[in-house]
Amino acid sequence: MTFTKTIATTSSTPYSWRQRPTLYLRRFIRESLTTRRVSSTHPNETLFELVDKLLLLESRKRIVVPAASIPPLGQDGVLSRIALSEGDITTLAADVIVNAANTAMLGCFQPAHKCIDNIIHDRAGPRLRHACASVQPDSQGERLTTGHSSLTPGFSLPASFVSHTVGPQLQRNRGVRPSPSEEAALASCYTTTLDESLTLLGATSQATVAFPCISTGLFGYPSDLATGVAVEAVVTWLNAHPTLPWKVIFNTFLASDTHLYQSYLTSKYNAKAIVDLPSSVARPSVIAEAAALIKDSDFVLISAGAGLSAAAGLDYTSPDVFAKHHPVMVKRGYRTMYEFIGPQDWTPALQWGYYFAQTNLVRYQWQPTTPVYTLLKALFHAKNTFIHTSNADGLFEQQGFPTQRIYTAQGDYSRLQCLKPCSQQSVWDIRPFLDRGMACLDPQTNEITDSDAIPRCPKCRGAMMLNVRGGRWFIESAQQKAAYEAWLDHARTQVREKGKSLVVVEIGAGFNTPGVLRIPNENLAETTGVALVRLNIHDHDVPLTSNGVGVSEDAAVALQVIMDSVL
Repeated sequence: MTFTKTIATTSSTPYSWRQRPTLYLRRFIRESLTTRRVSSTHPNETLFELVDKLLLLESRKRIVVPAASIPPLGQDGVLSRIALSEGDITTLAADVIVNAANTAMLGCFQPAHKCIDNIIHDRAGPRLRHACASVQPDSQGERLTTGHSSLTPGFSLPASFVSHTVGPQLQRNRGVRPSPSEEAALASCYTTTLDESLTLLGATSQATVAFPCISTGLFGYPSDLATGVAVEAVVTWLNAHPTLPWKVIFNTFLASDTHLYQSYLTSKYNAKAIVDLPSSVARPSVIAEAAALIKDSDFVLISAGAGLSAAAGLDYTSPDVFAKHHPVMVKRGYRTMYEFIGPQDWTPALQWGYYFAQTNLVRYQWQPTTPVYTLLKALFHAKNTFIHTSNADGLFEQQGFPTQRIYTAQGDYSRLQCLKPCSQQSVWDIRPFLDRGMACLDPQTNEITDSDAIPRCPKCRGAMMLNVRGGRWFIESAQQKAAYEAWLDHARTQVREKGKSLVVVEIGAGFNTPGVLRIPNENLAETTGVALVRLNIHDHDVPLTSNGVGVSEDAAVALQVIMDSVL
């Protein structure tokens, strides 16, 4: 019952259970399995078999990368047995992938955590936790000690085995270097994994072993120092086994970590082969599929979420962006633009001081820091295109897109409305209110100094608000909505009756308001002739019932590759 209520309240449209989006059901399964306790003696084969089937279906939508195809960093010496790859480690068809586990070895029981422990257990299925539970714990419930490793089968993963290892955990931001014992423990994670793998696979095997970054991030080990420890531990081990025909892969997920490995290997070992990242083995095939869908389409719906604005530098969750443009509000204790979405305990003078300053910045003066809108404009003119966006910043209009082809479903900062509202026509251009407010904005306090500049409804003299979807009082643009629905109806008719194709290019749409973009897009893509291209670094999965592909790449990078193919 709780789950039903959660879904209903995140969407602007109520859904019956038969209409629940597949992605939500998949998340429910994932979270239920994440929190499910396991018995080492009574496996639930019925559950295991059902999840196995689900994971098999999902695996068919992913690009699996043969670890053997990732080129080494050199032709001779130890570099001929080391590779660097950036991407999702669970898509590597390796002999062994390494899991940064905890001492209980049962996975992470917190569904919201996007740690590698959670991801590997999710992709491998519940058989993995059962196999881990079969390892006898000590009196403290620990199956692994820091710096040690234990291997299990990979089950539904493309990797044959998973090596679970526990790295040292440091206090984050403690400002001191790791101790010698912590450094030794981290190095041991790499060497014990390789020792255990050698015992299992044998000295004659041409094995591939892929390591993620261990102990960094939430676990506090400085990434730059961890890189050196990892490389030196692996190099030392390989040099001790000079005839072993293995390949050890350092697999990174963040570009910053990739850069650290590149810099270290280049400076210390002259690894000249690091020019084109081996990640190109994996991602371009996904992007190429997305590009082919768009290139062959007759209609394109650009569906833009907050991630697109973030890709253009307007990141509502970034303390750095906020501090740069609103230093006075930082002094008041605020850290990000995102904090201002929702009610605030502030005076009208401060409220409208911030609203006016923010609107003046993002709605009229923002300069994108990447070419994402330039790339989208090229796509817009190449196809029969409409724009559906949840962003109220007006960046599409600012960048020269025709307003008659834009539907801002969540409103627009360029408009004010009556907060009651006193009528469905009580919407006004913000400009005269903005000009008057900015003229009396105190730069030292960020407050409006003239109370008469605080907006009042011209019709009823009541309170006003930005014309954004913040409650039942929101007045939606009926004209925009009608234009969007007419275009979409025409496109779907052409798909259904003329065999045309429609591609939804969704960029940066997350789960804050999934009923606006994500869920409708997934439903659209369940129709033959309609496909969803989902560009999202973190939440790129496309449900099994929807046609299309998910791309876990920065929007600017992905769009550049796509447009090079489309044009």
